[in-house]
Amino acid sequence: MSVTMLELDNLEKDFGNSKAVDGVSLTVKKGEFIAIMGPSGCGKTSTLRMIAGLDSPTSGEIRLWGRRINEDPAWKRDAPLVWQNYALFPLMSVRKNVEFGLRQRGYPSARRVRKAEGWMERMGILAFADRSIDQLSGGQRQRVALARALANEPEMLLLDEPLSALDPHLRIRMQAELVRLHRELNITFIYITHSQSEAFAMADRVVVMNGGRIQQVATPQELYRRPANRFVAEFIGGNNLFSGQLDGSGCRFTTAARDILVERPSTPPVGDAACLMVPADRIELDNHCRGSGNEIQAHIATIEINGSTATLHLESDAGEELQVQTSMRELDTGRYLVGSPVVARWQAQDSLLLSA
Repeated sequence: MSVTMLELDNLEKDFGNSKAVDGVSLTVKKGEFIAIMGPSGCGKTSTLRMIAGLDSPTSGEIRLWGRRINEDPAWKRDAPLVWQNYALFPLMSVRKNVEFGLRQRGYPSARRVRKAEGWMERMGILAFADRSIDQLSGGQRQRVALARALANEPEMLLLDEPLSALDPHLRIRMQAELVRLHRELNITFIYITHSQSEAFAMADRVVVMNGGRIQQVATPQELYRRPANRFVAEFIGGNNLFSGQLDGSGCRFTTAARDILVERPSTPPVGDAACLMVPADRIELDNHCRGSGNEIQAHIATIEINGSTATLHLESDAGEELQVQTSMRELDTGRYLVGSPVVARWQAQDSLLLSA
């Protein structure tokens, strides 16, 4: 089993009267790929900068292999950071950029050249070694930034939205490249992103932050299927959320528009107010009511196509909005068109009660 490498213990960061990071605690195992995501201003980049040694915590502790490193300078932490804009040196060639960290560490010339060329070859940029940075594409620059960071063979790599400037097709290719590097090198990755698809495609565990605090830490599948609260469910998306309260039997959830059957929860939400989540991929569509289970009569307002899947946005007669995910094959049948009346149906066990 992997051993604990990095620990954040009740970490806080204040900027004047503003608290950017508020009591963050997190344990990272050796070789894990951790993605931290959340809306702008949630504290994810501030957390990463404290790990990198670029900012000092207001309070709390950062431990690497059990040793407090709060006061250690960035260069001593062996945790290079790959930036969103790559932070490459524009007046240096690709080769000089990749060699930079090795030169700073005092590597002899021959060994420095050998290591740099090895990483340039591995990243597919050796042919561009003598080009200037402004002669490279966005994907090539990203590979230079990764080669420079990895040339020192660090035990932990920090990445702050490194793919955000790339076009969608190149972004997917670079996701695969990062996953391959992580698997081959067994380096701990801590990756900041706004993109759920990036986090879910690459990470072993995902940390969701909001308001400077961690809302949930879980695997991508756990995060999608069992969000900890309403914020996580809304941020992840692809979920239908209803506000209401659970009745005394624990099997019926009452909203302003209707009663919804639920599976009796083992731990009912505290208080009267609660939130009910129904994943968009758990709802089936039909052309008529059966008179049993959870059914909502609605019409198709819009259809959003995303590759081989489609999201149907429904509006009920009571003004409720629902999302239903289906396949393009199902859409190709012509049964579902904008404006068509439909019945949305799901099982009680597919309704998840959340804290409001």
